[in-house]
Amino acid sequence: MKLFLLLILLITCISCSEEIDSSITKHPHTFSPDSSAILYQTYMVGNDEKYHISVILSMKHKGVTGGGRIARVVSSKLDTLSIVWKSDSLAHIEIPDEMKVSSTKEETYFYGRRIEFTYNKEFKIELF
Repeated sequence: MKLFLLLILLITCISCSEEIDSSITKHPHTFSPDSSAILYQTYMVGNDEKYHISVILSMKHKGVTGGGRIARVVSSKLDTLSIVWKSDSLAHIEIPDEMKVSSTKEETYFYGRRIEFTYNKEFKIELF
C-alpha cells in the first residue's frame, strides 16, 4: 500500500512540474509555441514616478523551472511591450522609441535549452 501511495505522489509531482505557475498569467504574457516557456511583463512605479517595466522569462525544461529578467525599460506612461514568439527558441520584443532601456538580453541558456531574443532596433542602455 505504501508503495502504491508513493507512486501516486510521484506521478502527481511529475505532472505538476510541467505546468507554468498560474500567478504569472495574471500579468501581460505570451507563451512559446510549445507552451513550455512564457514571457510576461511586470510593472512598478519608481521614486521618479515613472513606470519601470520588466520582461521576465519563466520556463520548464526537463522538469526544472528557471528563467529571469530579459529586458527592463522605463516609461512615463503605463504601456505593454509587444512580444511575439517566432519559434520555441526565438522571441521578438518591440520597445517603443519613447521608452528608456536599462537592460536587454540577446539570449538565455537554461538546463540545456537556449532562447534568443531580437529587438526592433539597437538601444542606448541607460542606467537608472
